[in-house]
Amino acid sequence: PPPPSPPPPPSPPPPPPQAVGCLDDDDPETCLCTANVEAACAYDGSDAWYEESFGGSVHHTNSAGAKAVRRNIVAGGCPNHEWYPVNLNCAGGQSYSVSIPAYPFFNGASYEDALAAATDLSEQGGDVGLTLNGVAIYTAWAGSYDYDGDGDIDEDDVMSETSNAVTAEGETFDRCGGHSSGSSAGFQYHYHIPPTCLLAQLGQYIGQHSPQVGWMYDGFPVYGPFGPDGVQMIKCGQTGAHEVYCLDACNGYYSDDESIDVFKYRYYMSGNTTDQASLRASPLPTSDPVESSFFPFTPLCSLGCKPSGANQNNWEGGVASWLPVCDTSASVAAYTRTSVDLDSSTPSDEGGLRSGVVDTYIAGANSINNASGTVAPIYSTSFPNVLLFQPDDMYQAYSDHWHSPADPGFDLPTTSYEATYQIDRIGLE
Repeated sequence: PPPPSPPPPPSPPPPPPQAVGCLDDDDPETCLCTANVEAACAYDGSDAWYEESFGGSVHHTNSAGAKAVRRNIVAGGCPNHEWYPVNLNCAGGQSYSVSIPAYPFFNGASYEDALAAATDLSEQGGDVGLTLNGVAIYTAWAGSYDYDGDGDIDEDDVMSETSNAVTAEGETFDRCGGHSSGSSAGFQYHYHIPPTCLLAQLGQYIGQHSPQVGWMYDGFPVYGPFGPDGVQMIKCGQTGAHEVYCLDACNGYYSDDESIDVFKYRYYMSGNTTDQASLRASPLPTSDPVESSFFPFTPLCSLGCKPSGANQNNWEGGVASWLPVCDTSASVAAYTRTSVDLDSSTPSDEGGLRSGVVDTYIAGANSINNASGTVAPIYSTSFPNVLLFQPDDMYQAYSDHWHSPADPGFDLPTTSYEATYQIDRIGLE
């Protein structure tokens, strides 16, 4: 008789459950996400993209004879640096296509009028601006949340200096200061706080104004946490606020002398930057006590406006729905170069097109892109406090007890026997 059929092969064991989120703050390899994201961003930041172009012509004329065009921005929504799903959400690729006023206008007859009538963004979800690496800027609003901590969510729950997106979600920000939204918001990777890695790549230095990191959807530029003379920007009246260089209620600052840029107004992303050492953002911007809080961290309201017809087909990208239409009889130009016609040849520091920051950021390798200045230690974690000396220098420093300059480190004496009178000289050299 034929031999019996061999038994069927055993079924393969079920795959082990996949880790979700970051299981070990010290090991990025444990960070995985299983969310259903059609186009998840590359973990290493290699798929970021961002481009600007100008379009249109005069869109708004008032008694000042101001003219403007639109700044069209397209971006992929993926950061150009490593990211981690600390809050379990993958960063999903986006297809941003927005149009903003290239020459912004105050929605009022003056800065003061515009500030008094500013558009409230304290309950605005989603992106209100974009950074130059194509990532969304969010406000400090954490959505529907128990802000007062009484165990329920009701009309008493209002965002505040000590209860906001940073206090509610800060533990899920990664080392570069961002995290991703959930499925209802399309897994948008975004920043609520200063984007440390982007600032490092752009070149942030002690005692200097922060570089521009992006644009608000009303057309005004957005900067990092430091203002004129390197002052750390915080709301006027807060503990530690400079008497002149401080932020208004919208987290912006008025200056029309072109000492910063060619605009009369700009926003800041305020607060501490991360140390890039731990996987989770640390330290977070101070929120408590109230008088020391860096709240609202990002723009809380908008002083700008959009031209009539900005939502029509002649504007290539989407226009912020919350942005009011300019009153042609009252709105005033909020830029200083009224005689400049913006085009692709206009220098970026005169309101021209900004290049995207899409080269992959690697901490310590390309943290410093500028050739001068002193890097702020808070933006780098890869520069050890070590001085390297030639053996003959070390022999001079420890000459009393070091046996031979050809044998550095052998039988090195300790503390009280060191010839310390030479160490300061070598340190200065």
